[in-house]
Amino acid sequence: MSHELDLFGFDLPESLIAKTPATARDQSRLMVVTPHQILDHKMTELIHFLRPTDCLIMNDTRVMKARLLGKKITGASIQIMLIKPGKPYWEALVKPAKRVRIGDRLWVSDDLSIEIVDWVHHPSHHPLAVVALHTQLDPIQAIETHGQLPLPPYLHQIPTASDEERYQTLMATQLGSVAAPTAGLHFSEDLLFKIRSMGVSIHTITLHIGYGTFQPILSHDIRDHHMHEEWYHIPDATADAIHTAKASGHRVVAVGTTVTRALESAWQNGRLRTGPQTTSIFLTPGVSFKVVSALVTNFHLPKSSLFILVCALMGIQRIKVAYEHAIQSQYRFYSYGDATFLCPLDE
Repeated sequence: MSHELDLFGFDLPESLIAKTPATARDQSRLMVVTPHQILDHKMTELIHFLRPTDCLIMNDTRVMKARLLGKKITGASIQIMLIKPGKPYWEALVKPAKRVRIGDRLWVSDDLSIEIVDWVHHPSHHPLAVVALHTQLDPIQAIETHGQLPLPPYLHQIPTASDEERYQTLMATQLGSVAAPTAGLHFSEDLLFKIRSMGVSIHTITLHIGYGTFQPILSHDIRDHHMHEEWYHIPDATADAIHTAKASGHRVVAVGTTVTRALESAWQNGRLRTGPQTTSIFLTPGVSFKVVSALVTNFHLPKSSLFILVCALMGIQRIKVAYEHAIQSQYRFYSYGDATFLCPLDE
């Protein structure tokens, strides 16, 4: 099997990258893909493709207001994107990095400043700054007070009041991500009620999405790409539900690639490891999915790790045919775009 990055490229018209969300969470379109069918539906019709015995797993992470605007003592403006919390230091993406040095302090407000402590160099992404947050407040409170929601870079916009609501899922309770688990954005209270009413059990995991979600693949051979490590947690109750479903031959339906990566990372010796863990798993064609039976996810960008993941689940040629149909049918791509329901087996 070829592992060349170019194999995962396709021509995506710029006009199909969604700049705004659908009018309502469950009013996005839904493309259902099986080995032998491609069906066009609405998100509200997902209930027709779920089964009462399904176990639906969602990510309950909440996006931090991780983008901070600081000024040096000289008055120069610097953008700080907090990526990974730590004790006592955080990792951050600083732009423009060439304008700051170790020891510099960036003033975000009267009660929050950020000190550049060190640099972390990684082979697959830009250098990250190690920073100290100086504040009399709780650090998370300071970030939420003075930061901005980190919308995807392609939007090039300051978050609006609408973004404050629509770029968080209804499950979002665990603060810690720098990006939303966007497959979950399509689920309204009404749709979740209908899914539960038909008998589907809904459970959550937490995976805090980090810098890797924006990280381009730079290597020609995808096997040389290194994913950024992310923190996740699987509750005992979620693992128990999944074990019961699998023992009965029922499906585990992941809502999003983050859920997929967490579950496949945690599976060892026929069981899910529970509790807090980290993962840098990169799911590529040829891997065997041990937990996830089907996947609700957005439309992903060419040559991205997320597009490669859906190719791993469904097969490269099947996904390419499906995406060609999506482009011809004017589906909307990326974070605020439409949804797909991927079912590797015709059952």
